[in-house]
Amino acid sequence: MSKKSKKPQDAASVLQGLFENSKSPLAPGFQRWKLESQWSQVVGKDLARHCRPIDYQKKILIVEVTNSVWLHELRYRLDEMKIKVNHFMGEHWVSSIKLIHK
Repeated sequence: MSKKSKKPQDAASVLQGLFENSKSPLAPGFQRWKLESQWSQVVGKDLARHCRPIDYQKKILIVEVTNSVWLHELRYRLDEMKIKVNHFMGEHWVSSIKLIHK
């Protein structure tokens, strides 16, 4: 009987798998970092200049907004932002977004 040999995975692939596995305790922090680092591509450069994600807990994304004018504007765009974030994350990652003034 011969055993099938598997190619060893490189460390980056192993870590990537751990970080992206939703059951891993490392996953939420990595997913949040991934969103923060790509925020302007997710919501667009214009919106990204006026808001940024600062926390995530229990499917609620906390977004800090630069001023009250943009706070008011973003209230109308919450559904759009939620769709874009979930699309970027590849799953139903956010159920709601909470806006706070800086």
